Amino acid sequence: MGKSHFAHAMFDFAKKSGRIAPEAALVTYNCASYAENPQLVMSQLFGHSKGAFTGADTDKPGLVELADKSILFLDEIHRLNPEGQEKLFFLMDQGIFQRLGETKKTRHANVLLICATTESPQSSMLSTFFRRIPVQIKLPSLAERSVAERLQLVLFFFWKEAMNLKKEIRIDRKIISTFVHYDCPNNIGQLSTNIRLTCANAYYRHLLFNKDYLEIEFCNLNQNIALALFTAGGSSKILDTLLKDVPIKINSNFTVEDCFNEYLITE
Repeated sequence: MGKSHFAHAMFDFAKKSGRIAPEAALVTYNCASYAENPQLVMSQLFGHSKGAFTGADTDKPGLVELADKSILFLDEIHRLNPEGQEKLFFLMDQGIFQRLGETKKTRHANVLLICATTESPQSSMLSTFFRRIPVQIKLPSLAERSVAERLQLVLFFFWKEAMNLKKEIRIDRKIISTFVHYDCPNNIGQLSTNIRLTCANAYYRHLLFNKDYLEIEFCNLNQNIALALFTAGGSSKILDTLLKDVPIKINSNFTVEDCFNEYLITE
């Protein structure tokens, strides 16, 4: 999985295991947003008090307060400036923080933090903050994944689109093979986006011809992705050992487990 998908999986597990309440929401923030304006980032994360800066006309809570008793997912954490990392360290260590502009009042929050980065954390983050992180997980890139893992990801993303569109999606095996083997430059998030755009293209034709199902055809694929059909070569034979020889029709009533059981060879 990619960073955000993994964070959502951990959040779902935390709810199912009772670590956080079922009604809790996952709060997310990309630290690259407004990275050139540290004051605004501090306001986004920790909130601000009235008069803290020009335009601060009212008190405003930050994402830390919104994530109290839940999880705050901070993507691209290496873009957070040293002051922000120090404030997060204090929050992790003491469970307390202050809004921007507050000097005396101390606030409390019980927040689980998930931090993600595409950079080396040892070189891009303060050592004091990095050492405070109890669990560090390195996710392999899409290129490092096995064919079996990439196949599961492709089926998973098509299943998500079937759920979103509430339509059965029919996919030729060769198209599945193309998505498994093409050179995806921007990792798992890009794979997800490309499948979503492919389904969007197919949905237009679905409306045009008024079909009951969504059929994914090669004309729906981006040209660079479609070329993978001719460059994958014999690698598609590997897929024959993993994918059942049945028509692929991902029903919107499936669970993801149903989808895997229906189409993947598990022996």
